[in-house]
This record gives sequence, C-alpha cells and structure tokens, in this order.
Amino acid sequence: MSKSKSIINLEHLEFRIVVSCPDFLMPLKVKLSERVLDVKKRLGALLGISDTKDITLRHHTRFMEDNQSVRECGLFKGTKIVMTRTVNPAECLDLNITVSCPAFRMPLKVNQSERVLDLKKRIGDIWGITNTNHITLRHLTLVMEDYQSLQECYIYEGTEIVMTRTGYKD
Repeated sequence: MSKSKSIINLEHLEFRIVVSCPDFLMPLKVKLSERVLDVKKRLGALLGISDTKDITLRHHTRFMEDNQSVRECGLFKGTKIVMTRTVNPAECLDLNITVSCPAFRMPLKVNQSERVLDLKKRIGDIWGITNTNHITLRHLTLVMEDYQSLQECYIYEGTEIVMTRTGYKD
C-alpha cells in the first residue's frame, strides 16, 4: 500500500486580512503570493481611488512596498493593516452635495479639498449656529471628523450628508 503525499502549494493559499481605514474596517481576501501593488489596485477599485500611488499600506508601522508579496510582509489570517490615502489638491473637484436633517434638505456647492470644519462653519453661518461643536456631520453612517478633507470622507458629486445638531444654547 503506497501512501500518496499531498503537497500543499502555499503560494495560492487564500485568507482574510483586515484593512483599517480612518473611518472603517474592511475584510479583504489575499493570497500569499499576491503583490502589495495588486492589493492596492483591488482596494482602489473598491473605494473609487484610481491612482494606487495615493494609497499607503502599513503593517506594524512598516510601510508595505509595492513589489513585496503578502508573504514577505509577514501577513497571515486576521492580520490588521492600516491604509491611508494621500489627497492630491490638484484632483479635487467642485461638487454639488445635499446636506439634510429631519427639518430640511439644503443643496451646497463644495470643493473636495475643503475640510469638514469649513463645511460646518458654512452650515453654521446659514442656520445661525455659532459653535461648530454643536454640528455633527455623517456620511455612510460614519461621523466626519473636523480635520478630514471632504475627499478623505469619500464625498463625491450628488453625495448626501446628514447633519444633526446638539446643544441649542450657543
């Protein structure tokens, strides 16, 4: 009786990692042999980022180089990597968005390079809210942080942003 040895090709082993972005966590299937550049391309396609040069991936504070494989980066099942996006001001566009709350829907023209804080100030000026800390903006159910640009929050043409107000004493 001969025993057949099965050889497992680890290069095609597929497993899930977790990609941590500023506002969300996203599971992603990768292969050990896959290059970081290919992972960036897939992330770009999923998130609407056309240029992979705008995407930076890190694992344990080390930058992952495009020519490295997933194996060379030391990734394994359940590994968390951090993704950041570089915003190129030249690519920022003027957009028409809608800011809504239960009482109103307000169309606004914005630029993707604007900060969330700037948008809050504009909304505050329109509605007489002097303290921007009393305004919370959400997109895709995620709270938009004051320091973020609208592009970093994935705000595009036709996007609807939900506003809530707290602390009516200004």
